[in-house]
Amino acid sequence: MGGGGGDALSAEDTQITCKFVTRLPEKYRISPTPFAVPGKLTRYGLSEVINHLLDLDPPKPFDFLVGGELVRTSLEKLLLRKGISVESVLEVEYIPAVGPPSEEATGKHEDWVSAVDGSWAGAVATGCYDGTARLWTAGGGVLCVLGGHDGAVTTVSLLPPAGASM
Repeated sequence: MGGGGGDALSAEDTQITCKFVTRLPEKYRISPTPFAVPGKLTRYGLSEVINHLLDLDPPKPFDFLVGGELVRTSLEKLLLRKGISVESVLEVEYIPAVGPPSEEATGKHEDWVSAVDGSWAGAVATGCYDGTARLWTAGGGVLCVLGGHDGAVTTVSLLPPAGASM
C-alpha cells in the first residue's frame, strides 16, 4: 500500500557479480574468480576494492572499463543504461587512472591556438592568434617560441630532420 517500504531492492542492496580483469603486469592482477560488490559502487569505490585486494600501500587510483566504456556512474546505473541484467557476471577491466596534467607540465599560449601540426612524432608545432608559433616536445615542453608575425599564425607545418623516421 504505502510507497515507503517494500520488498524491492534499493541501490544499497543490489549486489553485482563482477570478474575483474587487467592487462597490467602480474603484480597488479587479482584472481579471476567472480565475486559480488555493491551496485552503488562508482570508480572510487571500485578502486578501493582493487587496492584492498592487491594490498597496495600507498594505494593507486584505477579507472574501470565495462565493454570498452569508462565507468563514470555507479555499476547499477551503468547496467541499467546498457541493458545488462544484474544476474549476469560483469567483466570489469581495471587500468591505471590518469590524473589531470600538472600546471608545470602544460605550456600556454597568450591567445587562441589557430593551427596545430603533430605529424612528426618528435615534436608538435602550434600557431597562435598572438602572432607566435611554438615548437613543443612530444611530452609538452616548449622547445622554442617564434615571434615576428604581424597577424595570427594560421598555418604550421613540420618537416622532420633529414634521416629522421616518421
